[in-house]
Parts: sequence; structure tokens; C-alpha cells
Amino acid sequence: MQSVDFFTPVVDDPFIFGQIAVANALSDIYAMGANPITAMNIAEFPIKKLSIDYFADILKGAISKLDEANVALLGGHTVEGEELKYGLSVTGIVEPDNFYTNKGAKIGDSIIITKKIGTGIVATAIKGEFAQKDIIDEAIFFMTQLNKKTAEIIKNFNSVHAVTDITGFGLIGHMLEVLISSQKEAEIYIDNITFLENVEEYADMGLIPEGLYRNKDFYGCKVKLEKEVDELKELLLYDPQTSGGFIIFVDKNDSEKLLNELNNNKIFANKIGEVINDGKGFIYVK
Repeated sequence: MQSVDFFTPVVDDPFIFGQIAVANALSDIYAMGANPITAMNIAEFPIKKLSIDYFADILKGAISKLDEANVALLGGHTVEGEELKYGLSVTGIVEPDNFYTNKGAKIGDSIIITKKIGTGIVATAIKGEFAQKDIIDEAIFFMTQLNKKTAEIIKNFNSVHAVTDITGFGLIGHMLEVLISSQKEAEIYIDNITFLENVEEYADMGLIPEGLYRNKDFYGCKVKLEKEVDELKELLLYDPQTSGGFIIFVDKNDSEKLLNELNNNKIFANKIGEVINDGKGFIYVK
């Protein structure tokens, strides 16, 4: 299996940016049940605007996270450009019996997500210099956290039917990918979804990434809101995530056991809803 991803910085510290980029790039491989083994750098660097030491710190951060994941860096390619971008292409291997796709959800499945939601809002607040240090630190904790252990745990559950990671299309977008592919509909409970600290306040201030609105415009027709649901919270479900967690569709009889296993391994995880019936992909937010 192969995957590639690269993007502009979401934090100011180059070392941490390198770590986030690696965690983000490896996430697709982990979500498919694969074991990443090698990676190659992809970068655009504005040499006239930033020092080479800045780029070196990005690579140091990346290597530290690749070492944690036991992934070998084989090289890469860098071009000069107007904007800093960095990421990696990743190659992984997987056993056919342990391969996950973003289809296969079944009626009655519990829907579990790992990591908190809101990194797109926080990144926007950072760019606007509104984000407090403790809020930034919490976002960095989740963005630099590998999904490696989560992937290892779910391999022990044959009742996991579909897995995807949460990235640029937001929670709603990536959940709909699974539901549409599986020809199913689901309901989720807004109060079961945990957001990063202060993201509601930042969103209320207008610190909202453009990608969030694009996601809502594209996927909103597939979402139905109960009257009692706070519209601001609903908006956050479309927030594009960087190095987000997993959405796991698992048989309801094993959901509590899986949740306990994740939480016991210090992985933040919540059950947020369930698959309710056949359909062409629809989400009811309650």
C-alpha cells in the first residue's frame, strides 16, 4: 500500500510541524490496517524567505516521529517555491485478512472516533495569533500522536467492519465516505463528540478555515439536524482535521470492549453514534 500527503505549516515551530506531517502521512496507512515501512520526503521550500536551518528543523522533527514509528526514510525531493509545504509518500505492507477499507459498515454498528475534533479551527486561531498556549499544546498533542497503537488494537477485533481516518473532509465528510460506500445511514449524538478546548469560542469569533465551509457546502445536503442541536457545534463537524483520529465501525456487542481497550492504552476515544439502516448515505445529528 502507498499513500502521499503534504501541506503548509499548521504550527509555528518547524520541529513540531515535521512531527505533525509524519503523523498525518502515516495515518492513511494505519487506517487500512497496514504497517508503514518506508517513506520519502516531498517539500517545497522558499529559500529566499526562510533559512536552511528552518528546513533542517522540520526534517529533524520528521525523523524523530519516523523513528518512533519504526519507518525508514529513503530520501525524497525538494523544489524551490513561494510557499513552504512539507509531507511524505509512505509505503506499507498489509496481510490480506487484516485489510480495512472505508466500506463494509453494517446496520447496528457502533461508531467510535479517536482524538478530539477542532484542529482546523485551532490552526486558524494560531495564524490569527488568537490561540492561547495551553490550547495550542492540546492540539499539538493530538496532531503529533501516531495512530499506530489504535491500528494495533483494532486488529484484535474481527468485528471491526470499516475504518477511515479523519482529515481534510472533516468528521462528516469522512463518515459519509463510509456510509455512501456501504449504502447505509447513521445517527450521531452531538453531545458525545468532544472538541478541543476553546474551538467553539474561536468559531464564534469567525476563526473558521475556508475548508470548513467547502466541506459544509458539499456534504451538508446529506446531513439532517434535530432542532435542539446547536448550529455552531454542527458547523464544527465539518472542520478539516490535520492528523486526525479514526472513525471505527464495529459490531455493537464489541463496542464497549474496544472503547475500554483504547482508553486503557491512553487513546482518547468516544462512541458517537450507530448505523441505523440501509440507504444512500445520510447522517442524522441528534
